[in-house]
Amino acid sequence: MYIAHVRHGKTILADDLLASNGIISTRLTGKLRLMDSLEAEQNRDNKKYLINLIDTPGHVDFSSEVSTVVQLCDGAIILVDVVEGLRSQTLATLRQAWLEHLRIILVFNKIDRLFVEHKWSPHQAYVCIHGVLKHINDVVAKQFTSLLLEKGAEQEVMEKANNDDGDDNWTKK
Repeated sequence: MYIAHVRHGKTILADDLLASNGIISTRLTGKLRLMDSLEAEQNRDNKKYLINLIDTPGHVDFSSEVSTVVQLCDGAIILVDVVEGLRSQTLATLRQAWLEHLRIILVFNKIDRLFVEHKWSPHQAYVCIHGVLKHINDVVAKQFTSLLLEKGAEQEVMEKANNDDGDDNWTKK
């Protein structure tokens, strides 16, 4: 499953992966947009591994579809446009993937924009990418901390419920 904000390059990355495996012509990469068709999964027979690519919509109007897909997957590719950084829809779906305990692969996309559009030096590009990575790491750390706190609170409630003798009298006897 690809998780990314709208227009961060999910469909084109899928075309690139398909072209690199000889399924489509490299000349059609970025033009074919195979994952935009109604058939959401591409199966390959006689291979050791079966990978089903699900191109999730990046627009907030389709968040229910993304929620459903997250429950069907074992892993997720988080695609981030390095110029735009981590956007709201990617944050929301990243949280969903985290809560479903998916294996997450981070992919930085559109790195060429740093040089072509912004005319940045390699050092400036590095600083930008480093900032995006730091932001992603901060988000994941907050999600991890939140999950630990939630589990701790749940465990505390369960322990209290197990130790409750039914006496609601709060005064000392």
